[in-house]
Amino acid sequence: MSNPIANFLRFGRSRSLLSRDRAGISKELRALIEKEFDPKFFIVAYKDLFPNLGTQPASEAIDSYLDNAADMRLDPCEGFSEERYVNSYDDVRAAIDRGEFISGFHHWLAHGSREGRRVFSSAKASITAESLSELKLIVRDLGVFGRVPTARWENYIDRGWYSDWLKDRYNEHVPETKVVKHFLKIGLWRGDIPDPFFDEDFYLQYYEDVFSAKQTRTLPSGYAHFVLNGENEGRLPRHDLKLCLARKLGALAVPSGIQHETALASKFRPVLFQSDPAKPPTLNVFIPSLDPDIMFGGYVAFLQFLCRVAEQGTPLRFIVSEDGQSNRRWFSERISERWRTAFAESEFLNASQSDQQVISGNRKDICIAYSAWTAHLASAYAKNLNSKKIIYFIQEDERIFHENNSLHFFVSGAYDLDYAAIFNSVALENYFREHKVGVFARETGQKNFLTFEHAIPIARPNIDAMRNKGHKKLFVYCRPEGHAGRNLFEVCVMTLRRCVEKKILDSSWELIGLGSMGYEGEIDLGAGVKLLIRSRVDQAEYEGLIQSFDVGLSLMWAPHPSVIPYELAGAGVVCVTNTYGYRNKAYFEDFGFNIVAANPSIEDLSEGVREAVRRSDDFDQRIKSAKNFLTTNWDTVFTPQFVKTALSLLDNS
Repeated sequence: MSNPIANFLRFGRSRSLLSRDRAGISKELRALIEKEFDPKFFIVAYKDLFPNLGTQPASEAIDSYLDNAADMRLDPCEGFSEERYVNSYDDVRAAIDRGEFISGFHHWLAHGSREGRRVFSSAKASITAESLSELKLIVRDLGVFGRVPTARWENYIDRGWYSDWLKDRYNEHVPETKVVKHFLKIGLWRGDIPDPFFDEDFYLQYYEDVFSAKQTRTLPSGYAHFVLNGENEGRLPRHDLKLCLARKLGALAVPSGIQHETALASKFRPVLFQSDPAKPPTLNVFIPSLDPDIMFGGYVAFLQFLCRVAEQGTPLRFIVSEDGQSNRRWFSERISERWRTAFAESEFLNASQSDQQVISGNRKDICIAYSAWTAHLASAYAKNLNSKKIIYFIQEDERIFHENNSLHFFVSGAYDLDYAAIFNSVALENYFREHKVGVFARETGQKNFLTFEHAIPIARPNIDAMRNKGHKKLFVYCRPEGHAGRNLFEVCVMTLRRCVEKKILDSSWELIGLGSMGYEGEIDLGAGVKLLIRSRVDQAEYEGLIQSFDVGLSLMWAPHPSVIPYELAGAGVVCVTNTYGYRNKAYFEDFGFNIVAANPSIEDLSEGVREAVRRSDDFDQRIKSAKNFLTTNWDTVFTPQFVKTALSLLDNS
């Protein structure tokens, strides 16, 4: 097997395991593993474990592997360490325990290579006497980097790829047997990256401490840090959305939320004020994270507002409260040029990295909070300022995110704080008014809020493109993560299954689910109909994709009406969504032909899909409805007057 790191993109998905033969292993699985299994390596590596292998046909080697791989963590070839792969990925280990894969190698061939997961050379891989002698000499003279065991460097260097890279980059002709010595003597110190799997730019942008170490010449590269310490610390060699978010969000990514008192208490780390009259009055922005990977509609609206605030001359100080990984470099590299320019002079402080964060500020500062948790922090900080109240940018009734537990207790308390509100949508404002929550629980509430409608910056559809597409496509807003439960992922799937049963949808339809934070897969809905779930894409790709759909299904079990149905409708897609409280069918009728509202039941939602399918053939009405939709420009939402009024809300308190 050639080095698997260099070739990890070559593998496709495994086929389903059908007809079974030896030890319950399917012919398809055996054929998949045989492609990369190295019987000669296996016989040499495990001759003590299976002494008869040397006297049997080579086919016996793969039989021994298949029979024992699940229990004995056997390496199938020189380029793959079963033990290190399985120990590196908890989900792989769990899947093997459940019987879904016979080994980590099976998982890597079926999924891991496509997902960009790292593999490691077998500890049983041979090292020639010549190279071992040379490496020992190098180790003696290298200092801290050389004191790392030689075999460790061997495991991380793709010798064939690095040899070719040296020839192309520096015209250095170094044979594969010499590249490790060459790297440790020359390449390491000039910052070579001898592994195409490792993404140096990502590593330096994402891990700010490593970037600083390289800037001060403490380390020659992020790659060197990864080999020495980074992997053992759980750091990632390249951007993997699913793994980044799993490690970032931890317990917050599962339905149970934060269960331990210490984790909950960490949300209330004090941010201390130190008076400095020389500093200009600033808008303190309390925000959980500034990671572009999790910037859905709420973050977009908040940052669009702050962009206009900064452009009108108000200094900003971003105070990140819940994400120790957030840093200016990672944020700035992945946002629009307009945002990058607007926020270039803003301060950036990460208050989640220490028990107490002291901020020097002017007592004329004001505070704005993105969420219930940051509202608590902002409110405590504002007690040191002339304006004791804060601005709370309300984009949902955040109580619905939690069961009736400690989390719900504190989130509910945020609405009892002293604040002026900015509501995302009239529907949400009316919900708070109807239930007398927050500013509407007080007599002064009528003066203490502003409301805006979310901009829908989607290009309008083309009727010729609609007619000439060739086949029908259905969009599903898929958010299978526990923290996005309000988007009713399970209900979406159950509705689609019912649509297939009722022959509303058949195999002539292409069904695609978008929105997942890293998960990709396929769900069989029966009768040959499948739902393909894709991970979320960037805004430009998303806007292009939705133009190709005819029908949409996007649900929201929460007071805010969601953004996705309106984006789809604005793109000429007939979208099915559910009613909820104030958002009844009469409410949605105002938005025209491209929105189909259904009562909250599987039967009603499936009939809503039937109606959307019927409407999807009326291209003229779809175009007409799209053209009469909501504003497409954030500048017409957050006008200079809106920004001025928003910043003066506290004057009216």
